[in-house]
Amino acid sequence: MRWLNWIKNHVWHWLKKIAKFFKSIITIPLSLFSKRSSRGSDLEDDDDEYEDEYEDDEYEDNAQIADSTDDLTINNEPGSTRKLSWYKRIPVTVKNIITAPLSLFSKRSSKGPGVEEDDNIRDFGAPDITLINLEKLAAELACHLPDQQSSKEKEAEIQELKNTIGRLRQDTANESKKAALQELSKNEVTKATDLLKKSAQNQAKQLEYPSTDAALDCIDIGNIIFLQSPHKALAAFRKAVKLDPLNIDAWHRLSRISYWSGNLNESRKAYEKFLKLAGEDKSLQAIGYGNLGTIYKNSGQLDKAEESYLKSLEINETLDRQEDMAFANGNLGIIYYTLGEYDKAEEFYLKSLEINESLDRQEGMAMQYCNLGILYKKRGELDKAEESHLKSLKINKSLEQKRGMAADYGNLGNIYKIHGELDKAEESHLKSLEINKSLEQKKGMASDYGNLGNVYKLHGELDKACDYWKKSLELFSSIKAKEQISQTKKLIADNGKTDS
Repeated sequence: MRWLNWIKNHVWHWLKKIAKFFKSIITIPLSLFSKRSSRGSDLEDDDDEYEDEYEDDEYEDNAQIADSTDDLTINNEPGSTRKLSWYKRIPVTVKNIITAPLSLFSKRSSKGPGVEEDDNIRDFGAPDITLINLEKLAAELACHLPDQQSSKEKEAEIQELKNTIGRLRQDTANESKKAALQELSKNEVTKATDLLKKSAQNQAKQLEYPSTDAALDCIDIGNIIFLQSPHKALAAFRKAVKLDPLNIDAWHRLSRISYWSGNLNESRKAYEKFLKLAGEDKSLQAIGYGNLGTIYKNSGQLDKAEESYLKSLEINETLDRQEDMAFANGNLGIIYYTLGEYDKAEEFYLKSLEINESLDRQEGMAMQYCNLGILYKKRGELDKAEESHLKSLKINKSLEQKRGMAADYGNLGNIYKIHGELDKAEESHLKSLEINKSLEQKKGMASDYGNLGNVYKLHGELDKACDYWKKSLELFSSIKAKEQISQTKKLIADNGKTDS
């Protein structure tokens, strides 16, 4: 039987290389003028909320001004690009023309293209990777995703995991990738990451290995690393865009993870590149403008944010994309609220709520009830504010959406404080604090400590109030929240409790 295995591993391998060579000779000239790559029809648009918290009055920053960014997941095929002009394809095409003939004669192992012999990789009784359930495995791995993410953010990450698992499952000739997928199926994320890195290093040594494929490897590595460390995943996506500057998905992932990591400037630049690559594709334009709007908003550039959101809304209305219209209307409501145009903000919040109700999109409804509650409180309509926040809390509880619950409890605590119901206010803020601690949300915890300090001050417990304000100050200082730092220092100073 050994000679049969030899034929399988060597003769069949050479036949595949010869076929690949002739395929590249035939298809390379055509690639210069193709209008669209194979992944154009595989585009799926996911919309992802980046929820924010708003600082109002003293510590009204548990108020959940909930905004969203359009999100994108692309089911990639190795080496593909989307709607690139013919002249942009020339460098990649010339490289492939030069390297394609060399691939016939490159030194490869019997295990297949791009893999060096490794006696440590064995497949004794391991599951057949072709039988691994993509949907089930992606859902199981999602347990590693950060708790701070909204449900839509998690949906987007699960789709990215599906893309990665699908690519690993298809590359049956690469033993390292096969082993990585088997480790993922056993929930061994670290081992899988190490194997994928090893595979990428081995393939990088091969002269004819396309940079477009190497970029996809980096995306896959980044998607897996993100399960354990969003900040460390950034390096993989940065490398992906260097290897293949025309890969629109790589730019999207870089921008999204940069945003998640707090690197707003890098995120903005990546989405500007994303928009250039999108060309005349209206669907991608809407995504790019929506995300840029959120980045500008969080950078304090409200005029640019409004402009971007309006462009996104206009395109989505043309495409009749109802869910995206709900996002755009809600985001514009946030801008107008921040600018003090409360009637206009209410109009856009209600438009968003109406669309979300028609779609039975519960999370979107909760966000807009929360935003309306904040607005009504600002206008002094406390009963309407409480009613809206209770509606939001009810939905968030049913969805087990902890971030939303924390914001709702914080907002209700501030309303009860104004009503003079200090025991209820304390109870609500403590619930918010407990959730934010479990999520390791420093900003939320800082706000909760500050709000509890306000409640204890009204109780006449000034020493306890100052203790909580100091805890708040420490957390705000750790995240460099300048406005809140100044605000908290003033509270401590005004109440005669400064540090020596």
